[in-house]
Amino acid sequence: MPYKDPEVRRQKSKERRNKFLSKMTEEERMEYHRMHTSKSYYKHLDKRQQYGREYYRKNKDKAYYNKYPKATEDDWNHYVSCTNCECCNIAFKNDTDKCQDHNHDTGEIRKVLCQLCNKIEGMIRDPEHAEAILNYKRSTIHGCAFPP
Repeated sequence: MPYKDPEVRRQKSKERRNKFLSKMTEEERMEYHRMHTSKSYYKHLDKRQQYGREYYRKNKDKAYYNKYPKATEDDWNHYVSCTNCECCNIAFKNDTDKCQDHNHDTGEIRKVLCQLCNKIEGMIRDPEHAEAILNYKRSTIHGCAFPP
């Protein structure tokens, strides 16, 4: 069971580690400690993973979620009160069906969408791409392609 309090989590983790280490011999414990404290332990990670860990350590305070403005009280109230997708107008069955659509470049919050509309909207590159997909869909009826 996950513990929300970080201090309790640290304590439980320490207890598990001590229990694990108590079953080892002194030589095994020394090897375990040497392996997990040396930089060579991270050699098995590829360069991207190593860079990601280093970048995260250096920039913990500049996390992704701090990059954009936070949602306002009005945005939250609109999200909670929304019962239908603002794109396809299908009713949400539960709160997990809702997605808050936002601009990834500016952080601007747009509309409340269902999971499917949000995925489709995220895959479309630009209006021309959307129009091309619609034309393709219109030209293929019941799996049979018709000439334009």
